[in-house]
Parts: sequence; C-alpha cells; structure tokens
Amino acid sequence: MASVNIDAQVAAAKLEVSTEGYFPAPIKGEFYQKHLISAEQLTSLGELDELFKVAAVMEDIVKGHRRVNLLAGQTAVVNFAQPSSRTFASHVSAALNLGMKVVAMQGADAMSSFAKGEGIDDALVAFYQTTGCSVLVQRHPEDNSALIAAEAADKYYSEKLSVINGGSGKAEHPTQALLDLRTIHKFLGGQWENLQDFELTCSGDPKNSRTIKSLCSLLAMVNRSLRERGVEANIKINLVAPKETRLSSTEEGRTLIDSWKSSPDGSPNLVVNEYAEFDDDLFTQTDVLYHTRVQSEWFEDQDEFDSASSSFRLTRELMDRANALREQAGKKYIGVMHPLPRINEIERAVDGLPGSLYHNSQMPEGLYVRMALIALLRVPPGELRFWMRRMELTSPLKKLKDSLLRSAGRFL
Repeated sequence: MASVNIDAQVAAAKLEVSTEGYFPAPIKGEFYQKHLISAEQLTSLGELDELFKVAAVMEDIVKGHRRVNLLAGQTAVVNFAQPSSRTFASHVSAALNLGMKVVAMQGADAMSSFAKGEGIDDALVAFYQTTGCSVLVQRHPEDNSALIAAEAADKYYSEKLSVINGGSGKAEHPTQALLDLRTIHKFLGGQWENLQDFELTCSGDPKNSRTIKSLCSLLAMVNRSLRERGVEANIKINLVAPKETRLSSTEEGRTLIDSWKSSPDGSPNLVVNEYAEFDDDLFTQTDVLYHTRVQSEWFEDQDEFDSASSSFRLTRELMDRANALREQAGKKYIGVMHPLPRINEIERAVDGLPGSLYHNSQMPEGLYVRMALIALLRVPPGELRFWMRRMELTSPLKKLKDSLLRSAGRFL
C-alpha cells in the first residue's frame, strides 16, 4: 500500500506547541523534583559541589560493585530519537544502579510513535500514563525538544516527573557538560580556585556542538561565582574552527558568545576568542583541549563537510609538540577531552598520552554524574543526606582505610 506524506500535518501540529516565555525553574540550591534541561539552570558553585559530592559516593558504589535500592519502585524512561552509545548506556545504567525499573528506547525516531508524527508533549503524556515514570531522559534532534517536554511535564504532572535533557538538537547537552566539568575539576586538582586562570580550547565544530555550548555556559557561571567568592577569576575560552564550523558564523552563535562574555549585571565575564587554526602560543596557554568531530548530521553540502572535516586532526606528533611547549613554559601537559564518538579527528596514538581524558576519565564520569543527578532530582534532600552518610560509613574503601590506620597505630 502506498504511503502518504504527513509533513504538513506535523508542521501544523507543532505550531500549537510553543515554548515561548517558558524556561524550567533554576536549581537555586535545590535539585529535588526539578528538571535539568539547560546548563543555565545551574546558578552557583554550591550546586556543583553538592552534585560532585553525591557523584563521589556513586563512584565509590560503582567501583565497589555495590547494589543499592535508593529509588526502588520508581521508573525511568530513556527515549532517544538520535543515535547514542555513551549517553544512552550511562543513563540506563545509572537508573538501574539506583534500583529503578527502566524502559529504554533507542532509535525512537523510527521505532516509536514519533515515526507517525506524534508530538513530544503527547509522547511524554504517553510515557507517564503507561509507565508511571518519575524520570524521562530524552534525546531529540530539535533544539527546543527538551523545553517542550519539560513544559508538558510541568503542565500535566507538576513535580511528579523530572525531565533530563540527553541532547537537544544543536542547542544543549547539560549532563555532558556536568561530567566534562567534573573531569576538568579533577584534572586541575579538585579545587575551584585552580580554575582561576583556566584556559579551555574548543576545536573542531563549535557551531554545531551542543556539548561545547553547554560546557562554556557552565564555565561562565563558574567564573562569575568565583568572582563572587573574591577570587580574581579570568577563565578564557578559545574556539578553533574552519569557517564552516565557526560559532560566530550564525546570529545565534554570536548571541551565545556575547552571553558568555557578560554577566547578567553587564559586568565582563569570560574572555572568548576565535581562531582559524592552532599555533604555538595557543598550545602553550591551553590547559585543556576539548576536541570535537565535525558533525556530518548537520551538513547538507558534502563538499562543505569534506572541507571542514579535513581541517583539524590531533596527531601524536602534534600533541607531543604541544606538550613540549607546555613543559618549556613550566606548565602541566595538556588535558585532551572529546565528547565522542570519534571518527578520525584524534589519532589513536594520542590515546596513550597521560593527558588523554576521554576514555578513562570522561566516560566513567558520565555514569557517576548521571547517577548523582537522578538521585538529587528524585530523592528528598534529607533522605538523600542520610543515605549518603550510611553509604560512606559502609564503604569498602573506607573500611580498608580505617583498617590500615588502625594497623599503623599499633606501631606508633
């Protein structure tokens, strides 16, 4: 039987769903029963401290192969309408590790009612009514998709359902930004003050990278918050890209850069510069290099994609030279990060460098941070604090440390 085209009907239906004027509640020191749609919901270092503290407990639980039932009886729906390996797997694993039941759909663009033209708001209603879920993790190719889902959750289910943005078009990927920031925080010694003069270079595809946009938005908040603490913070962002993927090539990109450069009160914030290529001075100043693939899914012209994707490749030779420059300047080797997947933009010989963080640091952080986030969104604060204390007291690592201290005390 011949199929019909319903694009016009779908487009008309979308006009009925507007997120104009809507933005989810900022965290403001309290994660419980809220959504995480945008990095801009985070407002203080205290919120990051709380998240990272819970993530440290989750890291201990995972490394100790412990089973917990903190959210037993609750259900998470993980609904992805774009391809994913790490974000999908870590959200599913995070929910299971906390004792939740999980309904997971990969390829929802083709295998769910999205393929029939169902709207994001109606899909959220369907998930809640058929599963009773308290968490919906969503990835979707539309920039405002997470906002649509969060607004529908607020409208129909108030505080019963938290929406987590697992990637919305080219706009945002806040959970990736959080795990990236914890990776950077650890790499620099675990103290916020160590980010005072931090310099991040983002290369490859700043124009289309939702991970770069969310991470830089978080760093803008960190820089502002450090200054509020009396620290003379001066975080710098370098965006290195060919003309095809330069962030400032679009009006939206220029607006975003301006928002990073200025605080809400109009005072200067991040220093942001754009470059067409790497140079020795840039390598010498870069503390962390955040490299991204040129994202073929957002290109319509093959020649334009081929030109952009051939511009930047991190080789072992290039990184050895960059680290030599850092050493000459008396600085630590460059941390190399990548949100993945990798195609060929980082030579595999780079993987063995001590600063390569994408496999052994970034990826596991995705699990710890997402476990922490789900717990903070769905467990009452007092109950979570009590549970964390119990986990810390029963930690195998803590027991081993206490045992070693007791043994050492016998010889003092």
